[in-house]
Amino acid sequence: IPVEGRFFLSSSDDLDYDADGVKKHLGGDAIAPGLRALALRWAALSSWEESELEQELRLVAEECGLAGGKLIHPVRLAVTGRTASPGLFEVLALLGKERTLARIDRLLDRHSTGLL
Repeated sequence: IPVEGRFFLSSSDDLDYDADGVKKHLGGDAIAPGLRALALRWAALSSWEESELEQELRLVAEECGLAGGKLIHPVRLAVTGRTASPGLFEVLALLGKERTLARIDRLLDRHSTGLL
């Protein structure tokens, strides 16, 4: 549990990202703008429920011309540092809005500055 669940247990949002996952899931011109759009949409939510998070993700993906998985995997990487985790929307609900958005912002910052 301390290894697989460290993204839950750590008080820091400074995660190490799986290098293969970064290569696989953060390529393509639409991914970073899609993540930014999703973060803005999630920031505006009044509740932080699994079903709403999933619905908004799928809507943003569609608006960006992406399949849902093209955003699901980068979000999972942003919030866990890994390419596999328990159910993403359950993880997001447990992490909470503030930590989730902070982790997405951190991944986007590192990606835009070439630190990934």
